[in-house]
Amino acid sequence: MSHLTNAPISLTPRWCEQKDILRGWVILHSDVTAPIGLQHLRYIKLHCVSTNKTTYCRIFGPGQSKAYNEIEQSKVKSSIFMDAHYQQSLGISEDRMGKTKHDFVIRKVWPSTYYLTAVCHHPDDSVRVGAFLGVTSLTLGIVSLLLGILSVYT
Repeated sequence: MSHLTNAPISLTPRWCEQKDILRGWVILHSDVTAPIGLQHLRYIKLHCVSTNKTTYCRIFGPGQSKAYNEIEQSKVKSSIFMDAHYQQSLGISEDRMGKTKHDFVIRKVWPSTYYLTAVCHHPDDSVRVGAFLGVTSLTLGIVSLLLGILSVYT
């Protein structure tokens, strides 16, 4: 399974449904994610070979949504649904959405730092601010603990 994670997969970028725009999901069919060993709602490193740009995001399956089912099933299986934020991150222009196939390299990410990186690449400002505040508070807590320990020994 791991040998497939570096193989480019040819997919057609398409627009996300309106309700999925700010959730920070890139929507992929299970026929694409199953051979790589990705599970539902996992974080990935998504690299577009043609633009040589990378982003971190969460993946989600098209599920039972009417909008995705209205598209012919063969097109859904060969598509990657994303919003404008991820298009810009990957350097895919709006006029090429749904018209041109791109090669994507999809990799699993395990370390928790990549989850933080995915949150920092999230399209919603409030999620990015929350991540920043969480890291700041953790850092201040560690610094205050170290200062407390140092003050005892000095």
